[in-house]
Amino acid sequence: MTRLNRTVHMLGALGSFAFTATRLGALGILAFTAATLGAQEACRGIECVFHHAALPTVPRSTQPPFATQRSGEVATLRLLDACVQRGVKRVIYAASSSLYGDSPALPRVETAVPAPLSPYAVSKLASQHYLRAYAHCHGLDTLALIYFNVFGPRQDPDSPYAAVIARFLNEM
Repeated sequence: MTRLNRTVHMLGALGSFAFTATRLGALGILAFTAATLGAQEACRGIECVFHHAALPTVPRSTQPPFATQRSGEVATLRLLDACVQRGVKRVIYAASSSLYGDSPALPRVETAVPAPLSPYAVSKLASQHYLRAYAHCHGLDTLALIYFNVFGPRQDPDSPYAAVIARFLNEM
């Protein structure tokens, strides 16, 4: 069982969550939403969707970039359309601080001008624009959470994406 599968199983055991792997993109990228398979069916009777699906990592997004686009903004657009069709009230989206590029300005703030430097960052930014458009055009309540150096107790300290906190704790 993968780390993601263990986490999904643990959340499902809490009783107030139901998770199903839903294919949103042509590549089989999985989005965990409540209900059954298919974006339209996954949104039936659902009030809020937490959209965390993406083809992860900046290096992977460059080869090929089309896979990142299909699993990013295309999949997000499909999900948003299904949400509107099924009457979902709110979509919470996992955005990324990668959309700010390599700006030397610290601290990084959400009001900074986006400067994406990879297909992954472009895809995340485009998805945020789709959220804003669906909020404006369809009244869908949307929220983008822009993650900056996320840390958790099961984070792999040897991962190239591990925050410094995980590395410090590993040395203790």
